[in-house]
Amino acid sequence: MNPSKAANGSWDGDRFAQHAEEVVRTAVGLSAALGAAGDDLRHYLSECTAQKPLTTLAVALAVGYVVGGGPKTRLLSLLFSIGTSIGTRLAVATITREAAQSRSSAAG
Repeated sequence: MNPSKAANGSWDGDRFAQHAEEVVRTAVGLSAALGAAGDDLRHYLSECTAQKPLTTLAVALAVGYVVGGGPKTRLLSLLFSIGTSIGTRLAVATITREAAQSRSSAAG
């Protein structure tokens, strides 16, 4: 039986209005929760960008690459390959430098 119809089959406007109000309350609650989640995400990304800008940029590029479905042209493929190579070299150099610094501070 349709919940917005009265027992005799006629339209029950009050019951429909109650359902509509419930939907609106739920939507308002969901909107508030999404707004709070968006604020938290924005704060987290701001912190990440301030602390590790290159890592944040690399993650953003990787996400864009995956969401975009990969390179569509040979030029984009070449640029992505060059960027990946440079990024890998920078990461290895950073890891090596940090390891050397931690070893020298532990020894000294």
